[in-house]
Amino acid sequence: MRCVGNYSRLACEFYFVRSLGYYIIQIYVPSSLIVVLSWVSFWLHRDAAPARVALGITTVLTMTTLISSTNAALPKISYLKSIDVYLVLLAFCSAKSGL
Repeated sequence: MRCVGNYSRLACEFYFVRSLGYYIIQIYVPSSLIVVLSWVSFWLHRDAAPARVALGITTVLTMTTLISSTNAALPKISYLKSIDVYLVLLAFCSAKSGL
């Protein structure tokens, strides 16, 4: 069945904008600085094992805290978020530099 005629319709468009300033200041910049700080272990002397271990443990614990606080602040969803991928990759990079 096909209807022919002049019908009026209502169209509506929504534009959503997310403010990225909070995420950049609270998540991206600190996590990047923590990874850069973990790279200091490359310039420590090979025999300075306590300093290297302390630096590695500190960066891993800090990244773990940042990941958990970020997940607590974001909505609970069943799939992986891009911020999770970013933070886990940075945590992996900081952990690898401590070895």
